[in-house]
Amino acid sequence: MGHGAVGWKRLWCTALVAACFLAACRGNLPPAESEISPFEVLFPQERFLEIRIEMDGADWVLLNGQNRDIWDLLGQDCLNPRQSPFTYFPANIEVDPGDGRPSLRLTKVGIRKKCFFGSCNQGFDFENPLEKPALKIKADHYVSGQRLLGMRHLTLNNCRQDPSYIRQCLGYLLFERAGVPSPRCAFAHVTVSVDGREADLGVYAHVQAVQKEFLAQRFLHTHGNLYEGAVSDFRPAFVETFVQKTNRRRADRSDLDRVVEALEKPDSELLPALEPLIALDEFVSFWAMEVLLGHWDGYNSNRNNFYLYHDPFDGRFHFIPWGIDAILVDEPTRREQGKPETVLAESLLGRRLYLHPEGQRAYLERLRALLDSVFVEPAVVSVIDRFEAMLRPVADPAGTGEFSARVNEVRSWVQARRGVLEAELSQGPARWDFPLSGPPCFNELGELSGSFETTYGTLGAPDPFQTGTGSLTGRYRGQLFDTVLTGSMAGLDPNPDLPPERRAVLVEIAAWQRDNTALVALISIPPWAFVPGIDLDLGFWSAVGILYKYDPSQPPGSEVSMLGILMNGTLHLDSASMISGEAVRGHLASKIFETAN
Repeated sequence: MGHGAVGWKRLWCTALVAACFLAACRGNLPPAESEISPFEVLFPQERFLEIRIEMDGADWVLLNGQNRDIWDLLGQDCLNPRQSPFTYFPANIEVDPGDGRPSLRLTKVGIRKKCFFGSCNQGFDFENPLEKPALKIKADHYVSGQRLLGMRHLTLNNCRQDPSYIRQCLGYLLFERAGVPSPRCAFAHVTVSVDGREADLGVYAHVQAVQKEFLAQRFLHTHGNLYEGAVSDFRPAFVETFVQKTNRRRADRSDLDRVVEALEKPDSELLPALEPLIALDEFVSFWAMEVLLGHWDGYNSNRNNFYLYHDPFDGRFHFIPWGIDAILVDEPTRREQGKPETVLAESLLGRRLYLHPEGQRAYLERLRALLDSVFVEPAVVSVIDRFEAMLRPVADPAGTGEFSARVNEVRSWVQARRGVLEAELSQGPARWDFPLSGPPCFNELGELSGSFETTYGTLGAPDPFQTGTGSLTGRYRGQLFDTVLTGSMAGLDPNPDLPPERRAVLVEIAAWQRDNTALVALISIPPWAFVPGIDLDLGFWSAVGILYKYDPSQPPGSEVSMLGILMNGTLHLDSASMISGEAVRGHLASKIFETAN
């Protein structure tokens, strides 16, 4: 297989020797309670971890009100380094391991919201506590040296994108079985007491933080550079988005730059250039597992949700999965774009290796091997069954069956995955000639302002110009709107896949143009925010807006043209009621954006 293949075998041997050496070193150490008890007690596989949080009410409100600005994440400067908007607040926590041990109580820990995009909750309402924040707990934020059984951090993911709750723990388990360094994962039942008022937040995925404790369990040395990848890649335009998590005071990011340079080499020099910099054999397993699990929001698909650790022992980068709640589900745009199921190569590293003969051969061999050894349906389904039985009393206390239906979607996907992949593999290596996507930043196209005055329950009426009035002015791609008549309507989102209590309120402003087309500003407002007198940011977390165009002379259901996203704006509601026939009135001002992808 040439020099590259020999090099990869050498790397595998080196990794094996290192693993044996690490095991031997640790085996000679006396058992330490601080090493073994956190994982036995805080990451149980057969029961819930019960966590109770006590907080001041004002702090709880502030914590929930903090969010990432969509403009900061995906605005025109989105490839510049980003600062976290989240701050810590004091809290007391009580952790019941559920195994007969006494509960553990810590006072004055630090707690903050955590999220990047899809896991960000829009607010908190005691009447609907399952719209809950993801949380990060830091034991020693206020009390130096304070630990929970030797651990500094608890990471509680709200599973906002995974109503089955099981995808993360299942995915990390399978990554680990494939030989990829992965966080431990268990399930926590979380309650919060805010000024004496109790709320049951339900099920969280309790995931081991990728910090020093994790590195100490997985690598011989913990003083290397650790980076979090969030819309990050080894391209000059993307490399600054890697967030450095260790050694920040003496930051030296030249290790990233060396990979950028190696990936610019021609095919004949590619593997020899990469072998000293990346644990390639381990990366191929990481890559193949992302494909097996359908991880559409990972490194090799969306350049997102992963960590990189530059291990001082072997001098190479190791990939660590993170944020894997978007796995074990179909991503429909792949089919629409004609992309194969057996390849994810949106990342520069994955692309260069897949388009390299030796890299492609090694990847496909590993994909088949892990499909047969790790992604074994009866074993995976057995884990799913166990998780479902354990979670059901907390996830579905009323016995509605909704939770089991969501789990069954995961089970069915797993049972169908082999057939999908083997059918494609039988045709030979899948084609990959798709161009690398550009930066995911939004580009500004124009701006608009508008008003609406209608009544609730008019959404879906055949003629928006008969159900309300309003205005819509602005500029799009340099051209002024040429509006002659404006109408409006409002009502509940008709999406049948969502229960009524989770559906947003939709407000439409339709503006008839002189060319006999209609521009429509469609605003989606969460029920908790649909109240009179409120001012909302128009972007993503509170109110979401799009601008589209259609031809009113065409029959209902005809194609519409998406023009852009309404972002970096404001929405004010003068009147708002979810009672049919009552007034809905307000105004908005926003910029119009498109994504570069």
